[in-house]
Amino acid sequence: MLAVWAAFAACSAPEAPRETIRLVDELANATLDWPADAVPLPKGSLVGAAGLAGVPRGDEPRALQVVRLWSRPAKDERLALVAPAGGSYRFALTLPERATLRVDLAQVPGSSTGGELTFRVRIAPAAGGEGVALLEHAVRAAEKATWQEVAVPLGRWGGERVVLELATLGGPEAGWGAWSSPRIDVDRVRDPRPSVVLISLDTLRADHLGSYGYGRPTSPNLDAFAQRGVRFEYPIAQAPWTRPSHRSMLGGLYPADPKGGSSRYLAVPLWHAGYRTVAVTGGGQVDSRFGFGAGFEVYRVEDWVAEPERLVEGIAASSPEPFFLFLHTFAIHEPYASKRFAGDLDPGRIDGTFSKAFQQRLGTSITDAEKRYAEALYDGGIADTDAQLGRFFAAAERAGWLDRAVVVVTSDHGEQFWEHGTWGHGQHLYDHQLRVPLIVSLPERLRRQWGSANTVGRVVSEQVRLVDLYPTLLELTGAPRPQVVAGRSMSPLLAGEKLPPVEAFAENVNIRSYERKGLRTDRYKLIRSFPRKSASGRDEILLFDLRADPGERFDLADLRPDLVEAMLERLFQHKRGETSDYEEELPEDIDPELRQRLQALGYLGG
Repeated sequence: MLAVWAAFAACSAPEAPRETIRLVDELANATLDWPADAVPLPKGSLVGAAGLAGVPRGDEPRALQVVRLWSRPAKDERLALVAPAGGSYRFALTLPERATLRVDLAQVPGSSTGGELTFRVRIAPAAGGEGVALLEHAVRAAEKATWQEVAVPLGRWGGERVVLELATLGGPEAGWGAWSSPRIDVDRVRDPRPSVVLISLDTLRADHLGSYGYGRPTSPNLDAFAQRGVRFEYPIAQAPWTRPSHRSMLGGLYPADPKGGSSRYLAVPLWHAGYRTVAVTGGGQVDSRFGFGAGFEVYRVEDWVAEPERLVEGIAASSPEPFFLFLHTFAIHEPYASKRFAGDLDPGRIDGTFSKAFQQRLGTSITDAEKRYAEALYDGGIADTDAQLGRFFAAAERAGWLDRAVVVVTSDHGEQFWEHGTWGHGQHLYDHQLRVPLIVSLPERLRRQWGSANTVGRVVSEQVRLVDLYPTLLELTGAPRPQVVAGRSMSPLLAGEKLPPVEAFAENVNIRSYERKGLRTDRYKLIRSFPRKSASGRDEILLFDLRADPGERFDLADLRPDLVEAMLERLFQHKRGETSDYEEELPEDIDPELRQRLQALGYLGG
């Protein structure tokens, strides 16, 4: 079972539904004891405070923190209470009947100089009296630290007011311990709120899927999945590359909006609403270093697509409380390597894989045959990923939770194959890079409520935006949302109703010479390029009629000055200042593993 699901796997079978009491919600009233001679925490193991509103935090790590464990190639970060050897947290609370404390334990990496650290759970009557040790679990420093799950029955004290103590024992050489998301599971009625599974297939353009009209059989499983849900015909990303597009998807605001920030990402309000929050991603541009770990109890970098059944096994053994699972993969992103559709094609100079570095070496000398071969490799990656998704869906259906969750499959951006002279993504705001798939499957309860005919196999032709996912998922779960949201809920569209047409704004600020802003209606698209102050160049305006010219080849800007003026006025409502900061720059203190991952994906100069 994947380590990411250790916190889930300890829970009892689904036929005994529970709700959860999180000890972190009681942290403000907890009593903390700290030894005066506690050793400092080592740099690099503690990512920092969780940044969750209402949760205690400060310069000293006496609050909910993010602890990073490496088990290469995976990276695991978790919300945890940390304490040095000799430290303790004491919680005064009334225990419900049939309760069990569940928590994952780990020694904070690098904090020990060889000593043994013991985790102790102790309970005592709140009114005073002798306490009882319920758990003493010893951990010795190891080269590869791992989370160890434990379950401590508390049913004997059901209904009593007690003091529950979480303590770490040992000398200063034993270092620090981490208690990951300690919680008390309680046998109660199942929480009726749906779980949410958001799957982002990086670099997947919509028109390379069968359900969107593509000729190659790239996506039989996604096409079948679309038949059990609602497929949106024209979802538009708000940026043509990974990092800013995911910010809009998970944050509900446009990429350059100053009101954004990781403190509002989707996992944060869902965590505050009591959801378990877990992410398994490909890292790179969605690494937690860029803020995407905010609100997740577990944020793990791992290739979950390789063994999707193991991921589902953890869900099947989990608590039935609602969870938010964010899954992301770069399996389709370059370098392309799958020869599934390329076996009968001439590879030319392409030897095995096609990547940004290889394309840069070929430059304008690349032949039409090599272009076709590269595109076939890309399609093979889609088909390979689709096959693994089929295994994921089948396992989830066998486990019984698939029909109780809102499941969303989408992408952050598409990919261009020389339609406008270039290959890849991030360079422009054409539909090849902005139009992505969006398929939503609803839980059975909502399907019954809205009528299955409205929610099964239906296609929504209205234009929507990735920024709309944020308010939609919060509405479907009943979680409160921030007052400032750029998107609007798609729930009426999911229910078979109509909404007024909406314009899609997009931008890219990852080009040194230009910043581009675009506005797309259901018929027209306007793209304006602004030269940066440090670059020479001219303002460029493009206008396309998407109905007559879906390939965006014929610029109508000079022929429709009235329409250009009207759309520019609306475009400037989204534009902030003259130009935004160049966004592809990376922090200087980026860790070596993340740097290596970004290089493998074609960033950092390829």
